[in-house]
Amino acid sequence: MRCWVWRRATTCSAIPWRATAGRASARHYFYRTSAGAEIDLLIEIASRNLIAVEIKRASAPAVSPGFRQSCDDLKAKRRFVLYAGDSRYPLDKQTEAISLPELVSDLSKLK
Repeated sequence: MRCWVWRRATTCSAIPWRATAGRASARHYFYRTSAGAEIDLLIEIASRNLIAVEIKRASAPAVSPGFRQSCDDLKAKRRFVLYAGDSRYPLDKQTEAISLPELVSDLSKLK
């Protein structure tokens, strides 16, 4: 249950509203396929500029196959795994592990 609470708190309050404040064109979604692959937070800035965020409570996050497939299907331009740590590092060629303050900072700089 703790993971659900952390995921819900970051998805509902911290990320979308702080990171994209002032952008009328920013839209926030949860994405899930009928097969169960999902993206916890999908942010659309402008037309089809998609940013995918997977939220993990673990201190050593990994990219799930469902997240990777969903990102490929939707052609997400940026991919992040938000986790409870402080460091920022690549998880694969397209996805970065990132802390909440860094993610909010990065997203607030996007146009």
